[in-house]
Amino acid sequence: MAYALVEAPDRGWGSPAVLIAFAVAAVALAWVPWRSARHAVPVLDLPALRVPTLWLACLAVAVYSAGFGAMLFGNVLFLTSQWHDSILVAGLSLAPGPLVVVPMSQLAGRLAHRTGPGPVIAAGGLAMALGVTVWLLRMGSEPAYLTAMLPGQLLTGAGVGLTMPSVSGIVATVLPAVRWGAGSSMINTSRQVGTVLGTAVLVAIYAGTQDLAAFRRGWLLILSTGIATSLAGLAIAARRRTDHVPESAPEPTLATRT
Repeated sequence: MAYALVEAPDRGWGSPAVLIAFAVAAVALAWVPWRSARHAVPVLDLPALRVPTLWLACLAVAVYSAGFGAMLFGNVLFLTSQWHDSILVAGLSLAPGPLVVVPMSQLAGRLAHRTGPGPVIAAGGLAMALGVTVWLLRMGSEPAYLTAMLPGQLLTGAGVGLTMPSVSGIVATVLPAVRWGAGSSMINTSRQVGTVLGTAVLVAIYAGTQDLAAFRRGWLLILSTGIATSLAGLAIAARRRTDHVPESAPEPTLATRT
């Protein structure tokens, strides 16, 4: 899927290579759950995924990671192409965002303990959306780091700190202990897949151009992922108290092969 999205702007959406890549992706996406339903030790724990809170958490982290991957890649390109910063200066310019993550992660843990993870995830998605909105309104071809880039960096960094730990913590609230490993692996896989696809979609949006209009389209994409994450967080808050997988649910093992 990532290959098709990246190559389509240059090769054409109807080119044989792109169409074959999309077809392979569609077959693979159908084959994985089919195989997981029949394998003794499946990649996907399908009974766990039937819990709405868990698949909403996977959706939230995939969408949020898509926005995060696009944001990181896109902002480096913006700083180096529009403001003509060096790679070193661009990297240092993006550092305040990660620095905010640690204290916000600690705050997220306390808030999630009081309110549950759903509202904290919703707040994290909103923080990302607000940070990107600052860029849409204030970022231009003339450098304005302190009044434009930095406020957005602090808000999006706060969003990461609020969202990621809260999503990871959902596994322990809706799954029995014997399924925590499977649940955590699905959350992490969703994060990786989201990051790859978000970056690929951004490359397709740029389509070989790096003008200000292209970057604005990229920021709109990231803004939409923040809003979608907030909606997923609200849905998690509405479902979390009633969703769980019973302790008695069968746990697939190697022994079930025989």
